[in-house]
Amino acid sequence: MARQPMPAARQCREVIVECLAGLAHRQRIALSLYYFSEASGPQAARMLDIPVAALEALLVRGRRALKEALAARGVTGVEDIV
Repeated sequence: MARQPMPAARQCREVIVECLAGLAHRQRIALSLYYFSEASGPQAARMLDIPVAALEALLVRGRRALKEALAARGVTGVEDIV
């Protein structure tokens, strides 16, 4: 039987998912491919059919927007994570 996440971890995950859902579509997809699917930069760029530099710009803007969304929800100290 799989362990159930602790309530605090579950709540944190829910907040992150909600904040990700509020990002621009391309930022959300870029972050998801890079961080959750563990695609490399070049792989994610190929999947999105964009240059690697464009992917990097999406990741920068997406991380910034995610930090702002998390901060608006009262989540701080994510500088090393996001």
